[in-house]
Amino acid sequence: MFGSEPLDVQVRDNGKSQIVWIARRDNEELFRYIAELTAEGDGATRVKLKLEGAQGRTVNFAQRLAAKPEIRDMYIVAMEERVAATLERRPFEMTRVYPAMSAAAISNMGALQASVDQAADAQRSRNNMEKAYRDEAAGVTRRAR
Repeated sequence: MFGSEPLDVQVRDNGKSQIVWIARRDNEELFRYIAELTAEGDGATRVKLKLEGAQGRTVNFAQRLAAKPEIRDMYIVAMEERVAATLERRPFEMTRVYPAMSAAAISNMGALQASVDQAADAQRSRNNMEKAYRDEAAGVTRRAR
């Protein structure tokens, strides 16, 4: 959904009960994680995360997340692991995200295949164009049919 392009992330703390991470790309808000914090006794805090997509200038990210709940869930699981790793002072464990990542990939298989097909078509077009230039440079002419 967001690829490997780095995002600009801003963190807002509204006091004791909520932390918000706002993810942007090119000054356009994509989504935000909202962590609700509640005390659970001495030295313990419960963290409940939710993810909200934004209505961007060019794309409705909220609609995209709603249409693909497996992708939304993957982002939540990844952030939950990031928060847990930070609080537990341990490295982020990607293996904890793999099940959600697999579900997201399977749910998005049609779009992935279409993307691969599109890339293959573009490569064929480039190859044909390069061949035409080589043929022209070599003096090869095509016969009209």
